[in-house]
Amino acid sequence: MTSLHKLPMGLSLACLMMMSSCSKEDALSPEPKIESVNTSSDLRGGVISAYLPYLAGTNGQPGLDIYPLNWERNNTNYFSTNSVTLPTGTSSLTQLWGNSVKWAKPLETIPTAPKANSVVTVTTKACSWAGEFENQASVKTKIKNLIPGKRYAITYYVASSIHALQDSNGLSSYATKVRVSLSDEGHGGGNYYVDLTGIKAEWVAQTVTYAAGSTEADLAFSAITQKGKYAYAHIFVDKNSIIKLD
Repeated sequence: MTSLHKLPMGLSLACLMMMSSCSKEDALSPEPKIESVNTSSDLRGGVISAYLPYLAGTNGQPGLDIYPLNWERNNTNYFSTNSVTLPTGTSSLTQLWGNSVKWAKPLETIPTAPKANSVVTVTTKACSWAGEFENQASVKTKIKNLIPGKRYAITYYVASSIHALQDSNGLSSYATKVRVSLSDEGHGGGNYYVDLTGIKAEWVAQTVTYAAGSTEADLAFSAITQKGKYAYAHIFVDKNSIIKLD
């Protein structure tokens, strides 16, 4: 307004009229239409289509209490919350937690992902599923972008291993069985078991068919071992581990 005071009265009035006219035009100008893009980011530089199911892979930085994106310790359903006696985290194919002691027998290369070098690890001293949740550590992730009523095929690899510095009292052992649980608010899912008896540091693949009950589902992983023993069990999945069947 200071600059307008220096102008002749007529010119000042003209400028004010022009400014008023421009303001009205701006107010009447339609806002540009922005199309809604139905996608979400996986925070790793990629974009996930909302029409494709999303299961977070287990590739990540190894470490105790460290987990790949969208994975976490499962402290629900009565599983152990004691991360000291029953730890969980991410291991490499050669070392517990990636920077600790080496496995007595390195884990095999994953057949469908030869460059993958990290897996999610749980511990267990339970010898039975019934009534021994407090003796099992568990991990979980959330499957997203599901369509209720549609069927999906989910493939994962599981294994067990022993670290090279086995307990002097001989308590270390390979897991005898692992369980993958799927559950959603629509009551879809179930428990799926893999028998690892006699299988040492070798990957076993399992593919299950899951009928979605809602748009999201929890996938949980846990294991059991011989009575009086202590074991490490592992799970591997990647972005290709889930496909829509219909």
